[in-house]
Amino acid sequence: MINIKIISVGKKVPSWVQSGYQEYLKRLPHELNLKLKEIPPARRGKNISIDKIVKQEALAILKDIPENYHIVVLDERGKKQTTVNFSKKINLWMNTGQDTCFIIGGPDGLDCSVIEAANEKWSFSDYTLPHALVRVFLVEQIYRAWCILKNHPYHRE
Repeated sequence: MINIKIISVGKKVPSWVQSGYQEYLKRLPHELNLKLKEIPPARRGKNISIDKIVKQEALAILKDIPENYHIVVLDERGKKQTTVNFSKKINLWMNTGQDTCFIIGGPDGLDCSVIEAANEKWSFSDYTLPHALVRVFLVEQIYRAWCILKNHPYHRE
């Protein structure tokens, strides 16, 4: 069994995001123990710079990353992944017992301190995606990766 933690900036997500996330979460096997930690976005105001906002969010993110976890930052400028490649990563982590933490930033992105703490930086798309939607996409890809490893018919090529 491995632990997978998703740290995501944003608390008030639409109900359809919650429903989509929960749908794939309930499909995951017990061997993939997935937990979501929502970080409240930093307060915005006229006199608060974007730099200060992302630094405040970074402090909360870094505090919540468990020790000895493999850290993957999701960022539009990261390395592109394929579903099959992702399943190979999940397989590697399962075989080595490597717990993993995925980080999804807020609307203003991630502070460089979070990116520097990461072991990997991935991108799911050249499109800019709504951050709440990324968590649904991520949990679906985790489920799909597991299906590939188990030869489950959910994934087709």
